[in-house]
Amino acid sequence: MLPSYKILIAEDEMTNALLLKKILNNKGYQTEIAYNGAEAMEFLEKEPFNVLLVDWMMPVMDGIELIRRTNAWIKPRPYIIMVTALASSKAETYARETGADDYIAKPINNDDLVRRVAKGIEKFSKEQLN
Repeated sequence: MLPSYKILIAEDEMTNALLLKKILNNKGYQTEIAYNGAEAMEFLEKEPFNVLLVDWMMPVMDGIELIRRTNAWIKPRPYIIMVTALASSKAETYARETGADDYIAKPINNDDLVRRVAKGIEKFSKEQLN
């Protein structure tokens, strides 16, 4: 039996969140949705996730602050993928410097998303063994 991998989607736009959920559920991943950064932190404090997909611009707590807090407080730390409409190299550099492991500019390519999530899970799994 294959292990069950869990992904937290932090996305305030319901349509985008449900689309990400559908793509990932169709590949066999378990997903949860948080509609702002504060709600995402509540999920992360309760249970471990393999991957965190985080939108940059969200109410209550934005994606950058969520990344900072996740890196500082959450153990084991999930693989973090910023998924945002900000499609500039400057924004990507800033997100990675803040602690994002990967960066996807919207609109997303479904196959690319799945490939990057799988890469994150592989990295997460290796880190858990060490």
